[in-house]
Amino acid sequence: MLYALLCLAALNAQPNASPTYQDRVGVCVHLEHVRKGGLDRVKELGIGWIRTDLNWESVERRKGEFDFSAYDRLFADADRLGLKVLVILDYWHRFYDGPRMNTNVARRGFANYVAKALQRYKGRGFHWELWNEPNHPKFWHPKPDPDEYNALAREVQAVFADLAPGETLIGPALSHLDLDYLTALAPVLPKFAGVSFHPYRDGAPESIVPELDGLRQTLGHLTPQAPLVASEWGYSSARGRMTDDQHADHAMRTLLTGMVAGVQRTFWYDLMNDGDDPQEREHHFGLYKSDGNPKAAAKALAELGKSLRGHSYVGRFALASPQDFALLFAKADSYRWVAWTIRDRATQADLAVGVPEVRVVRPVQGASVKPSRSGRVSARGRRSWKSRGRATCSNVCRRSAPRPVTLWIPPRPRSRFGQSSPPSRGHGPRRPSRWKELGRHAPAATPSVCSGCWTRRCLPYTGPPPGRRPRSD
Repeated sequence: MLYALLCLAALNAQPNASPTYQDRVGVCVHLEHVRKGGLDRVKELGIGWIRTDLNWESVERRKGEFDFSAYDRLFADADRLGLKVLVILDYWHRFYDGPRMNTNVARRGFANYVAKALQRYKGRGFHWELWNEPNHPKFWHPKPDPDEYNALAREVQAVFADLAPGETLIGPALSHLDLDYLTALAPVLPKFAGVSFHPYRDGAPESIVPELDGLRQTLGHLTPQAPLVASEWGYSSARGRMTDDQHADHAMRTLLTGMVAGVQRTFWYDLMNDGDDPQEREHHFGLYKSDGNPKAAAKALAELGKSLRGHSYVGRFALASPQDFALLFAKADSYRWVAWTIRDRATQADLAVGVPEVRVVRPVQGASVKPSRSGRVSARGRRSWKSRGRATCSNVCRRSAPRPVTLWIPPRPRSRFGQSSPPSRGHGPRRPSRWKELGRHAPAATPSVCSGCWTRRCLPYTGPPPGRRPRSD
């Protein structure tokens, strides 16, 4: 798999009012992450949102007495860094019949805790999420029951309507896509401003795209206008599951696939590893190691975020295969594509765009990009995640007419050395003399960036570039 980012400056483009890339991606954080300087790391990733628990027991340590000081510091840091916050309202309390939430005492106590939180933080632009995975037995005792969640949701929705009608409340943060449980929440779903879920899977992130058709069909009868929020989604890099490089690939694909699938916002789980046991799956979802050192995924997302800063997702272009992806992002003065494939064989992604000039800029994660005078751009990846610096701009094609730009995407490595074969002569770029050296170190997914510019003659309108139209998925 390869990521290629093609950047084209549209000199007469108009500002785009759609949410930017940063506003559509987030990461889950814990209080202990903040103590390790975690929020500064979030900013480095080019991510605009954080999701964190506002745990009931942690703020009401004595019955009837609330102390939000730890969260005050967290939210102050978020404000300082310009990060938006999704606050999870959870869990039970030992003073109020916990861990059960199916009694009036528990529900009224929880509603009081929600009221205290709203009185303290309303008006700050936070979004709120009711509970975390209520359909999972770990988080709802003695066993998941949608009727019990409905009863709690009614109490909480009433508090919001009374104290903070302008605040955004979403739910139910389902574990996986549990359509039966979701259907049973018909009485309360219409009062949520969004429907949240956690689409964890062992397979490819792209497999979520057809699955969400079933979710939308279910919601069409319940709350058809509610946006979808993937408030938790990630992969573990524990030993035997995937390498750090593959983990980085999945992190980028997860956030981008959420946009392809029509999800309003996707939160990666999580910011930092929760432990150091190499075999423990739960310890290795983080973008950073538990000591704060960045993993390959953090470096990859930081580069992607830097490249897409200020750009809004426009749509997906239809390519030759449904396994090929080309996503268009735009802002006032430029367009950018992010392209990748999940095919095992090498492929070419042809984008017919007006390109009078193609320039190589900063390769994402050190992948190499080679433009040619025919308007073709070939990208080959390296295993090294260290950037080799900004490449010298190289003018390739000075034509005002639209020209096809081809991104040659190498296959997944097949041999034990990770070596894959380039296409034959006449089908893509010629075989480079150093192919064996490059191929041996190519990971399963290798990002790259190239850039160009349009003039007014090439782009006399402000819509998507000429050529294939984006399709909405």
